Amino acid sequence: MTDPVYKIITTPRKYINDSIYQMSEEIDGITYLCPLYFTWDGLKTRTNEKVEGYEDCSICEDWRRYSNFRAWMVEQDWEDHEMDKDILIPGNRHYSPDTCAFVSRRMNNLFRTVHGSTSDLPMGVHYDNEPRRRNKPYGVRMKRFNERIRLGRYATVEEAYSVYLNAKADYIYDVAVLERDTRILPAIVARLPNIRNGTDPCYTYRTVGRN
Repeated sequence: MTDPVYKIITTPRKYINDSIYQMSEEIDGITYLCPLYFTWDGLKTRTNEKVEGYEDCSICEDWRRYSNFRAWMVEQDWEDHEMDKDILIPGNRHYSPDTCAFVSRRMNNLFRTVHGSTSDLPMGVHYDNEPRRRNKPYGVRMKRFNERIRLGRYATVEEAYSVYLNAKADYIYDVAVLERDTRILPAIVARLPNIRNGTDPCYTYRTVGRN
């Protein structure tokens, strides 16, 4: 794609689109989209419109201008990665260079949660009502590098969930070691104690996520 030719376009909430006129290019029948612009456009949508789960999100003033965001993004190792706002800072709702990072999909999925499940059990724990399981009815399982593993059976849900959290924390660390942004590993190491004791925002007892 050719170098950008800037044009000033303002939007109602003072976002400045000084991007190129054409955000896509067709080559041999295939349409190629500019990933830099569409990443910024996604941030604009999340912070300027009522998108479920992003109602209270904000964006730094510099990033309201596309060329500023683009200048930051080209310096990041973003290819084949996803932009995240709350791995570096748990619970963060603000998009800025200091709070955002590009991470692997695997890492992002480890902190992508869905709240409001009707299940009484925490993630990673399942109940087996077979008579032969009555002494230890709570089983633990999780996914580790695309492999589904079982972590034993336990008498109480609390014991089962503690086993899950510790195994999950070990796995999260192993994934963080592989991340290309050098800020990720220290941030994860700082979060591990809270993940292990179930107080991390993404790993509380009532949080349902990806096993």
